[in-house]
Amino acid sequence: MRNRFLINALICFGFLTAFMFSVKAAENVEVEMPKFDISFNGVKVDADDASYPLIVYKDVTYIPVEDKHTGGQYNYMSALGFVCGEGRSNEKYKKLFVRDLRFEKNIPDVVDFEKNGGAFGEDMTAQVVEYSGIIVNRFGNVREVFPKEYPILSFRGKEYLPMTYDAACTGLGLSMKFSSEKGLELSRTNIPQRIVSVPSFDVTLNGVKYRNEVAKYPFLQYNNIVFMPLTENIADFMGIKFRHYDARADFYECVVVGNKHERGKVADFGYIKDGDSFSLDILESFDGALYINGFATRWHNFGMEYSPMMVGDVYYLPLTWQIAHDHLGWEYSFDMKNGLVLDSRNTFKPEYDIDTLPTVVGYSREYYAVSGDHYVGYLTHSLKGSPMGSNKLRFGKRGEAEKVVDISEIIEKYDIEYLHPQTGAVPQPGIEGGNFVAYWNGYRFVFDLDSGVLSEVTKSEF
Repeated sequence: MRNRFLINALICFGFLTAFMFSVKAAENVEVEMPKFDISFNGVKVDADDASYPLIVYKDVTYIPVEDKHTGGQYNYMSALGFVCGEGRSNEKYKKLFVRDLRFEKNIPDVVDFEKNGGAFGEDMTAQVVEYSGIIVNRFGNVREVFPKEYPILSFRGKEYLPMTYDAACTGLGLSMKFSSEKGLELSRTNIPQRIVSVPSFDVTLNGVKYRNEVAKYPFLQYNNIVFMPLTENIADFMGIKFRHYDARADFYECVVVGNKHERGKVADFGYIKDGDSFSLDILESFDGALYINGFATRWHNFGMEYSPMMVGDVYYLPLTWQIAHDHLGWEYSFDMKNGLVLDSRNTFKPEYDIDTLPTVVGYSREYYAVSGDHYVGYLTHSLKGSPMGSNKLRFGKRGEAEKVVDISEIIEKYDIEYLHPQTGAVPQPGIEGGNFVAYWNGYRFVFDLDSGVLSEVTKSEF
């Protein structure tokens, strides 16, 4: 057997946190079933009659991209401790990601798959999927591990990734052996141990101690970070709102979280009822994007350790300092005596419109300037700069209703496309004294904070 075959005939799917290609044309190629044994972690994969078996093309083993990571049709990847999913898809682009399974209980002991290969007949024709590039991002290091001579294939309607030595061993850290007796042996000994538990310390929300011991959805702790259940009752009491969006052609599946002005006064957390019980057995990780008050955190793109979790249909928000304090504006403290103390009663931030956010995701992000008892909110673009932009400013003052000011005439007169600077050389809009000051298209604009009225326009070097 040729050396090239021995080296490259393995299962490797690169540590994809960003895999993007554009479909151009379909070229038919002939593939074959492996003529050698393949085992994962010491367990032989008997997949000859699987609906989506392992295949070989040009002496390289290919593995199907799976969309389930627990049981189901085909879980080759999850048997090695990885999960794969599709983040964005339309007629031109598809985006796939592969990352560690976050919870060891989800890693199957054996490779399970749908044994229905006979339904497809004996046709071993696959289609070449042309792609613009494959980007592998592992721990922030961007590199390409799939050479173009091994294209993405579509076999029986499923996409297959080429498995090269570089991707399996260097990209994924797998151990590989090959022998005439045992064939190809792939194993992974560094599957992360991720232990999730209910905190042993107190959690206090706006002065009210949360009763984790009887809660239907208790706070959880993972790797020294506390996760908060996003139930309607807790969100209302803390002054936030949230919404889930499925993936579409123009943005990822995401959970949107934003502040709101009205905060619930009664701590009705909806505790557990008699006979109910809580179990971590249904714990899953959420692989979509997280948007908090307009700040986008695409967890699967950047391999962030603290991605949101799910228990049933309830999302769990990681309460890192950046999320709880910086983005949500909560007072945040922890010590062994008082435990975790979260207080949102003095939070003063704009009310984020979670119902219209998907129209601007990736196109015109919302920003706001905050100082003392005032804030001013605006989008990246005006309507002149983007159909997803806005010609309005939102002026907020603590204790008063928000004022929305239309600046369409100003936009047109001064030909303003960007409300937020696209370069660090231009100062960001901010609050100075009793005014909102912005530098747009070579001019300095001054708005009165209380009324929102434009009071001064002067030429600027920016």
